Amino acid sequence: MLIRIVRLYPLYILGTLVGAAFFLASHVFGTSEYSLVGIAIAFVFAVLFMPTPAGVFSGDISLYPFVYPAWSLFFELTANYLYSATLPAQATRFLMSVVGLGAVLLIWSAFQFEGLDAGISWSGFSGGFGRVIFSFFLGVLLFRFPLTWRGNGLHAVLCVVVLIPIFAVPVSKDYRAIFDLAVVIFVFPTLAAIAAASEGSLRFRQCFALLGKCSYAIYAVHAPVLWWTTRVSSRVFGVQLTDLAPASGVAVLVMLSLLAFALDRYYDSPVRRILMRRLSDRKLPDQNSVSRSSAKA
Repeated sequence: MLIRIVRLYPLYILGTLVGAAFFLASHVFGTSEYSLVGIAIAFVFAVLFMPTPAGVFSGDISLYPFVYPAWSLFFELTANYLYSATLPAQATRFLMSVVGLGAVLLIWSAFQFEGLDAGISWSGFSGGFGRVIFSFFLGVLLFRFPLTWRGNGLHAVLCVVVLIPIFAVPVSKDYRAIFDLAVVIFVFPTLAAIAAASEGSLRFRQCFALLGKCSYAIYAVHAPVLWWTTRVSSRVFGVQLTDLAPASGVAVLVMLSLLAFALDRYYDSPVRRILMRRLSDRKLPDQNSVSRSSAKA
């Protein structure tokens, strides 16, 4: 748990500070309906990595209003805790039962919330459990039983290309639940297994490693950065970003990617190294040894 928090917290708290500053500035300039007390309470919970209690802000807010994608980090940490707490009992049959339970919860969530877009706010909070339990523990199974077939870099690239139509295809509301379930239960695990078995050349590995390093930084800061970019564009320059589409979208994508690279290299990685050195005195178990012990169980 400590290792995972060290991995997630530096960029998360940076995104939280940028998001909180946006809410505070909006309040000062009278463009926000949220009170200073509500912002302060939400900030205290955010610093503690805890969801903002319902009712602190008006309406159905995100669990993490300053960095709303962080709702999935909350569920991920919950899954990490369940994983560590049940590690001694995690025989393959037990894991398969947990994945089966996750699939049932996932199906319930899809039809209850008309798709798998639940978990971000308190109204759909319960839907997040099925999403994380199924995906997390299925990932553990895939790790224990990797494909014996070995692919190359081209196969890994194809796995990424396949994602584009999946995310872009327009799906009717009537079929959203079925589409989401088919993709999450069958397509995504297949792509993950193939990609994990496909190493490729040194150039491919370097490319994917770089993208992997940037991905979490984009995840952690893109929401507040987009808020600030949109507000500055409209109030300072009098231009809405949507009026400049698609050029504005490409520009923002490039800006976020460069920012993510810089944050990983000059902020996140150095801070995590310092934190891990300070945790070394706790004699934390090596992650590979934990995985091997889990596999033997």
